[in-house]
Amino acid sequence: MSIKVLDLELTRPIKPVWGMAGFKALRLLARYKGYPLRWVEVANRGQPAISAELIRQALIEQLDRSVVSAVFDEQLQRQFNYQAGKPPVSIIVATHNQPHRLAACLKALDVLDYPEFEIIVVDSNPSGQTPALPDLKHLSHYLFQPHPGLDVGRNMGIAAANYDLIAFIGDNTRPDSDWLSAIAGAFLEPEVKAVTGFVAPAVLETGSQVIYETAFNSLRQRFKRRFINRNRLSDRGFLETPGVRKWHLNRRLIWRSQFTPAELLQADLMGNGMNMAFRREVFDSVGLFNEALSLDTPYGGSGDIDMLHRVVAQGHTLLYEPAALVWYVPPQDEAALRKAAFDRGRAFGAYLSACAQNGMIDRRQVRRFARRAWLTRSLLRRLIRPGNVPRRLIASELAGALLSPWFYFKARRRIASLSQKPARIPQLPQEESQNHIIENANPG
Repeated sequence: MSIKVLDLELTRPIKPVWGMAGFKALRLLARYKGYPLRWVEVANRGQPAISAELIRQALIEQLDRSVVSAVFDEQLQRQFNYQAGKPPVSIIVATHNQPHRLAACLKALDVLDYPEFEIIVVDSNPSGQTPALPDLKHLSHYLFQPHPGLDVGRNMGIAAANYDLIAFIGDNTRPDSDWLSAIAGAFLEPEVKAVTGFVAPAVLETGSQVIYETAFNSLRQRFKRRFINRNRLSDRGFLETPGVRKWHLNRRLIWRSQFTPAELLQADLMGNGMNMAFRREVFDSVGLFNEALSLDTPYGGSGDIDMLHRVVAQGHTLLYEPAALVWYVPPQDEAALRKAAFDRGRAFGAYLSACAQNGMIDRRQVRRFARRAWLTRSLLRRLIRPGNVPRRLIASELAGALLSPWFYFKARRRIASLSQKPARIPQLPQEESQNHIIENANPG
């Protein structure tokens, strides 16, 4: 079931792809000047290479006319004109016991094509040992937190950030070279308070990775720029202001007068914590990340979708920008895949429990959504008719969902009982200490 994944820039010459032995297909992320257009797949019949002619034929067949016309549209061209403003950005990476993938992520961040930014790492490594770091010129803070929790780390990073635009990226991701430029371009619209972006699989070499993409990767396959606001929604072009004429793509524009409670609660379709950014001012309005939603493992939580939900529920505008692209590595084996499914169920259930408590949506509406839309229509119906997704994964997700209230209650008690002891301040090697700032971190 292995699939070779590559990036294809349409403005460059198309070349044959070698090393296809053992892969059943080639999956290409077709892009125009960096903007992702569509996944294009080319089947492989045991050949060691796929010719450029086969790739060109697949592009012709799979890039429909609307996508091809969008390439030359003035609106799409405008998305790459970021020279009007590139404000400085703080990048926060929260990590836990992943020194190798953290080093790879930081190395990719440090060479981003962007004039001014800083990298802040928050590490909940219980050993308190500083991992081997590459030589990074943009690393400004390396913080240790004494208690595991992804959202604890995010909040520490916000407190340490020096700039007004704050971006978050997962430690198992690799950003595209224009990632920050795309985020900055999205924030040129003054209404936008939060930005999420495209998350693409870097590899699909195992059956588990292919299944994970099939089962759980609905948002990351969206290729259209989308503004999301509680009172109006557009999945084309720029957000319209009454009395102001805006340029849109030559397609039907969809407007809604107001989000329904179910749409507001389905915040996992707005983005995720591997690729998101906020204006600092939004945290003054909606608060910091809910640390109880980290649950009892660093990556089993839903503080990211809870934050996106609160941003939109309070009337702010969120922009999904496909040009803000990062690559990530899906779970590689069966055990990791089943754990990811279980964590997905309990994380979303804990998020709904938090929504029922914060009062932004009536509790009855939250319970109705949890019972009808999520448990019955999504999980139970898929369990009966799983389609291409293995039933064991849906069962694992359902088990996590049913146990989620207990996990959330347990996490809230743990957060409430955390001591306020200061964290240890590790020492960097002498040659690195002149360039990197290590600070005491107190969760908050």
